[in-house]
Amino acid sequence: MATLPIASPSERISLPALAKEQGVSPVSTWRWALSGACGVILPTFFIGNRRFTTRVAFQEWCNRVTLARNGETVSRAPAQRESAIDRAVRETARQGV
Repeated sequence: MATLPIASPSERISLPALAKEQGVSPVSTWRWALSGACGVILPTFFIGNRRFTTRVAFQEWCNRVTLARNGETVSRAPAQRESAIDRAVRETARQGV
C-alpha cells in the first residue's frame, strides 16, 4: 500500500470528498487506494479512522495510470521494486539459473 506523509488540513482531501470532486463513486477512490489501477496505487494516509490523500498525489497518480494505460513504463515505488526483485531472484533460484 502506498503511504503519504500526513499533509496539512489545506492540502489533504478525504477519499469520499475526492470521489465527489471527480464525479466518481466513493467505491472507486477506495479501490484506487487499496488495489490501484494498472498496478498503480493511490498514496494515502490515515488520521484517526479516516483515509486521506492530497490533490498533488492524486494528480501524480493519474499521470502514472495514464502512462501505464498507454503502455509506457511506470516507475515503481521502492518497496514495489524490491518486492519484484526478490520474486525474480527466488524464481531464478528455483529454476537453477
